[in-house]
Amino acid sequence: MSSGKSNRPRVGQEHVVDIANLAYGGKGVARLGETEASRGMAVFVPRTAAGDRARVRIDRVRRRHIEATVVEIESPGAGRVAPTCPHYAEGCGGCSWQHLDYATQLAAKEQVVTDSLHRIGEFSEVPVAPIVAADEPWFYRNKMEFSFNAHDGLGLHVGGDWRRIVPITDCRLESELSMRIVGFTRDFAARQQLSSWDPESNEGFLREVAIRHGRGSGETMVGLITERGAFAAAPDFAAGIAALDDSIVSVVRGIRGSFAEGSPIEAIDTLHGRDTIVESVGGLRFNIGLQTFFQTSTTQAERMLAIVREQVKAGFARGGENLPSRILDVFCGVGFFTLGLADLAKEAIGVEIVEPSIAAARVNAQTNGIENSAFYAGDARRTLPVVLEKHGAPGVAVIDPPRSGAGGKVMRRLARSGPARIVYVSCNPTTLARDLKELEPYGYRLTEVRPIDLFPQTYHVETIVAMDRVAAPTATR
Repeated sequence: MSSGKSNRPRVGQEHVVDIANLAYGGKGVARLGETEASRGMAVFVPRTAAGDRARVRIDRVRRRHIEATVVEIESPGAGRVAPTCPHYAEGCGGCSWQHLDYATQLAAKEQVVTDSLHRIGEFSEVPVAPIVAADEPWFYRNKMEFSFNAHDGLGLHVGGDWRRIVPITDCRLESELSMRIVGFTRDFAARQQLSSWDPESNEGFLREVAIRHGRGSGETMVGLITERGAFAAAPDFAAGIAALDDSIVSVVRGIRGSFAEGSPIEAIDTLHGRDTIVESVGGLRFNIGLQTFFQTSTTQAERMLAIVREQVKAGFARGGENLPSRILDVFCGVGFFTLGLADLAKEAIGVEIVEPSIAAARVNAQTNGIENSAFYAGDARRTLPVVLEKHGAPGVAVIDPPRSGAGGKVMRRLARSGPARIVYVSCNPTTLARDLKELEPYGYRLTEVRPIDLFPQTYHVETIVAMDRVAAPTATR
């Protein structure tokens, strides 16, 4: 069913394919016909649903797969719905699964977790519990970053193209207030004739607007991220933003260290109010700054903490500890798990490479009156040996790495310290499976897998996994 003269797949050809399932990354998966030329190659198609029959156009032919885009949905799958956001059809990359009903999204995420642990982790049995759904799959985000672009304006990146922007006026993931903030900022930049970043010349004063909400506290922060240089209009900007809503208690300017895309913020100026806001989760108060990592959904973060607490308590029980000794929290950020678990043990220790996060974690410990915590700044690969030598082996270890995973060196170091249970909190099923595989030679077995949906309308899924030490180690590394 090809429009080309040859059976060999080529860029620009159109084919009708049946979408079988969804892969991690959000794309639908189909296969071309089993011809000698195509050999049934996998075809990855964004914005499709399982059960769709779609006419697609080939964009790239790789060695083992084909990338294509939808020309027309000839017959929709059962889980397909009409997207509600007006910007979805413009290619906005803020959420890629609006065309799927929520039950279909949840089922696909469960399946992706199961498939990754089977295929990459090579676990024969994967005890996946039902995914923890979000009560409200819309307007749930407590943080969004909107980007400036000299050609397109202020908005969110086009999916898969960081050089292009969709000018956003209506976002269904963030609050209504965030849209008023974006609108004011867009108008202010035009009135003041402030230059925006140009992806072609890599120049321009305005870079991003970051909006953070403390859902538990009702506080809001607005961060305007710029290049170096004088900003004479800063007081007027701050006053205008603060006047939008009484919840805005912090307006800051983040200054980029260079013109390069994604370069770090080298300085922060407080333009109005404080340089942090407060978020409340699980009865604890956390100070959140412009650069602070914190879970994107406050409601789901509270549920996640409750699940991890139960898994940690079960881990101590397995280890036979009547009076739990210590919890080790690796990639601890601002101390979310360290402090949320501190009452379960004599000692809670956090390790994190980002020094401002460790500084915030120590402040958070003081704010919450938690005296049995200790925090260490440094790369876990080099810092863990120092921490373990000083404090001793943990009864339970918790690990919450970035999307790239923890890596073999960290996983092996943790396993050699011998905790009865390792609780791994993951935002990437593929790196989760890779890292867990490192634990098996040390006698650890997969006990529980619990997906939780922190990111409705996207393919992202959080997973909480318990690995228990049930056998003597066979590894010598």
